Amino acid sequence: MQFLLAIPALLAALKANAAIRDYTLDIVNGPVDPDGFTRIGVLANGTFPGPPMLVTKGDTLQIKVNNKLHAYVDLHRSFGNQTGSYWYHSQLSVQYADGLRGVIVVYDPEDPLAHLYDVDDESTIWTTADWWHNTSTSGLAGYLRVADSGLFNARGRCNGSPLTPYAVQTVKKGTRYRFRISLSQTDASTRSATIQNHNATDTINTVNPIRRDGSGPSVDGSVPVA
Repeated sequence: MQFLLAIPALLAALKANAAIRDYTLDIVNGPVDPDGFTRIGVLANGTFPGPPMLVTKGDTLQIKVNNKLHAYVDLHRSFGNQTGSYWYHSQLSVQYADGLRGVIVVYDPEDPLAHLYDVDDESTIWTTADWWHNTSTSGLAGYLRVADSGLFNARGRCNGSPLTPYAVQTVKKGTRYRFRISLSQTDASTRSATIQNHNATDTINTVNPIRRDGSGPSVDGSVPVA
């Protein structure tokens, strides 16, 4: 089954040089082991999270979805008439707990904060997520209860599984980075991201400002943060 989504990214600001950004998502069942425990997930293009979709203000985001499951798929995206960091995910029950979720970034070519950083691209997108070893169907009986692990950039650890390597963010001394944090989780609990031994500035966070504690600056609360 195929369907096509055409999403204007801020039509109010459409410019003559706007582009059509085409993405194809093949929705499949496949093995995934972000915390060392292998299970079958519902994946976009065979990966968790799904591929990031990067557009510029004024572009049209055109998504071709090929449903290769023996099940229904209902994809949802959330962003209003503004730039920033968002996410797409399945709206079918809690199917996105099985892995069908990803990031959408709408860049602003006239970003008023551009002077604050040198790098703002796919390499500076951070995701935090919760993860279960059971499928969402079996987890529904207890509304998924407590997650088996927490993930940062799709990597984490849990009790009883091999010690998988953590995700690593490589930076260069003297270079300023804009990190976009997407909280793509299923439950409503709070997640914290801590940056150790580096200075951080909270440019836009509509939930809670960055705080400092003994381990360094942190972003607390529910995001996405653009």
